[in-house]
Amino acid sequence: AGQSCADDSNACADGLYCDFNGEVVCRELLTAGADCGGGGQCAEGLDCYNLGDGARQCQALPGEGDSCFPNNYPECARVDNYCDASNRCVKLGLPGQECPDYNCVPYAECDYNGGSPVCTARGGLGEDCGQAVNYVSCLGHLQCGEGDRCVEPEAEAACEVPN
Repeated sequence: AGQSCADDSNACADGLYCDFNGEVVCRELLTAGADCGGGGQCAEGLDCYNLGDGARQCQALPGEGDSCFPNNYPECARVDNYCDASNRCVKLGLPGQECPDYNCVPYAECDYNGGSPVCTARGGLGEDCGQAVNYVSCLGHLQCGEGDRCVEPEAEAACEVPN
């Protein structure tokens, strides 16, 4: 700690971060509850979490049911959670479940065209998409093709390599 890290040749050792405020020197990683300014400053297992009032602190990401603040990425510790309107980490909606905050698991999307918003599974290869199912899209790289069915995208022309 305390050595200059102003250029790339002097990277900080494990357990230290480069503090760019002022002197640009290596400092010890911050512990839980310490004020922080951004990523990479907190000890392992901690994130520099925006508390919503402009302050940021090193803390573990909130677990399911814990209070959270939505202007963080990630918002919650679990990948299947999001920070809801009541500022609690809750599960993302599964297909068939309501999605009042329009948050569903990655393989579904919130369909709100028919009244109450409900998570709807994205179409797989050969399955319905588009207008046939309230404009629900396809999984991954699949595209909604003719007849509102999920299809593989057309292959792109190969680029010629100059000699």
